[in-house]
Amino acid sequence: MKKIFSVMLSALICICPINFMNTYAYSFTQEEINSSQIKPQLSLSRINISESKAKENPEIKISLTLSGAEREYSSAEIWTSFDSRLTVKKDSETGENYFEKGYAFKNFTIHGGSASYYDNAGGVIKDLNGIRIIGANGNNEGLDGVVFTTTVTLPDDVKEGDIFPLRIVRITRENANNDYVDSILTNSDNDKAGQIMSEWLFTNGLNDGFIQITGETETMYGDVNLDGKVSISDAVRILQYVSNTSKYSLDEQAKDNADVFNRGDGVTANDAASIQKLDAGVIDSLPES
Repeated sequence: MKKIFSVMLSALICICPINFMNTYAYSFTQEEINSSQIKPQLSLSRINISESKAKENPEIKISLTLSGAEREYSSAEIWTSFDSRLTVKKDSETGENYFEKGYAFKNFTIHGGSASYYDNAGGVIKDLNGIRIIGANGNNEGLDGVVFTTTVTLPDDVKEGDIFPLRIVRITRENANNDYVDSILTNSDNDKAGQIMSEWLFTNGLNDGFIQITGETETMYGDVNLDGKVSISDAVRILQYVSNTSKYSLDEQAKDNADVFNRGDGVTANDAASIQKLDAGVIDSLPES
């Protein structure tokens, strides 16, 4: 076990321009945290899927997205934890939980995999059934967008009404009893401003997700942002997705709703045009042939 964590520590030192294991040089009041000039948000997918679709295709792609910190951060360590009934896809070579690096970390060297750590006090490995990802770069080149995507499989006995929580968790050396873990999002100097930004994120900016199994519902064609209506903002979401799928991801339900032109060919700019025509009164319903 010591050898495993020695290797992990060596990897962290190689990719991190600052010392992830440093404690904060400052302590902050809630007022100072709330006054942060940069207020990042981390969000996990929120997915509604019918029971029949869940049983037809139990593999669900989920993503973690960062916003509000474009080119303001240089180092990050983020932990997620998924409902224990979900099976996370494995990397065939390492056996670790599999993930795909997203746009947000495209300029970073990264290390990641299973969200597990060794609890020195209890002498056991704690497995959060999620993804832990660490990214770093010498400059503040972290971006907004998708941090990672991964795939989970629903259980065979899934049924209407089931909810599978997806959580972003703050793991520190104190609550993990391990000196080599520390949830963080800070700038290249790791100065007071960077540390306050990190505190704000992990105090106020975590938006957990879920997979919820619903009854049979009709597709709401054109409702891409899942706000219960169809408007120009849905067309904008499609165009963002088409221009940069890594930065502007869509959940499976959103993709299904978005496919309104020549349905079945996937999400394209033509779908955005159909929504614009609906908004302008050129057509009176979706989907459009």
